[in-house]
Amino acid sequence: MRPLLLLARLAGIAGVALAMTSIVNAVFLFFRYGPDWNVGIVPLVFLLQIIIAAWVVRGVFRLDPRPLLRVLLLAGGISFFGLYGWYFLLAGEGGEWIAFGNLLYLVAGSLVGIHLAALARRGTAG
Repeated sequence: MRPLLLLARLAGIAGVALAMTSIVNAVFLFFRYGPDWNVGIVPLVFLLQIIIAAWVVRGVFRLDPRPLLRVLLLAGGISFFGLYGWYFLLAGEGGEWIAFGNLLYLVAGSLVGIHLAALARRGTAG
């Protein structure tokens, strides 16, 4: 079952890469068209997305499967539902990649959950 855990860790990293690439692109657009935008809380949302992405990267490289599951599911839920990932998905214009990255956290968490369920079924510790 180790390949499943590796796939989950790669999905977490891919989620971070997608979200961060889109956020960097949005920051460049902000500086280019900034005076014409009513940005509201978007810079704060981007900063919080970056913090969550750093949390996911730390979890992917340093945590065991059980705490990693918690980190990935919390990061996916907070970033997609709490930090407007759903809005970026609906708005389009390149922001949907942020949402896809957020949803990849949930996919990675699901893969870790499947890995842990398989270990529990076999009777080994995770």
